[in-house]
Amino acid sequence: MADIFGYQARAPRSAFAAVDSTLTIAGTGNVEEYLVQNWQATYAQDISEVFEIGSDAMYWVKGRPNGQGSIQRLVGPRGGILFSEEAFQACTGGVTMDLTPGVGCNGSTAVTTVSLSGVVVTSVAATMNAPSAGSGTQSALNENFGFKFASMSIG
Repeated sequence: MADIFGYQARAPRSAFAAVDSTLTIAGTGNVEEYLVQNWQATYAQDISEVFEIGSDAMYWVKGRPNGQGSIQRLVGPRGGILFSEEAFQACTGGVTMDLTPGVGCNGSTAVTTVSLSGVVVTSVAATMNAPSAGSGTQSALNENFGFKFASMSIG
């Protein structure tokens, strides 16, 4: 029987597991047991278009790149703060952060690491939600760290 959307399913070429991934923060090390649930980083550069009077010629003016991101975690068995003191000090240049996803199946060793430098924590937030009756979930303390960074490399 044909798929209702006309989709032809194919076997996956490879697979990987988040369980094999590592997040390392300078001054903290591998963040295993810190219960990191989400990591996000955006690196962008502004480009402005400039036109000259009386001409249809366009020029691009390149802006400086800037990065920002966030980490959310559950406060669990490994107490203490996720970042070292250096990560809160903009004057000392911040810390580095590396995220390496897990390797693939079938002997695949292709690994790409996202490296951030000049990471400085800009905000810290904490939340706790009361579970609804009968939901089967437990209350958990969540931390959210916002940060800025100076540069990103992928390789």
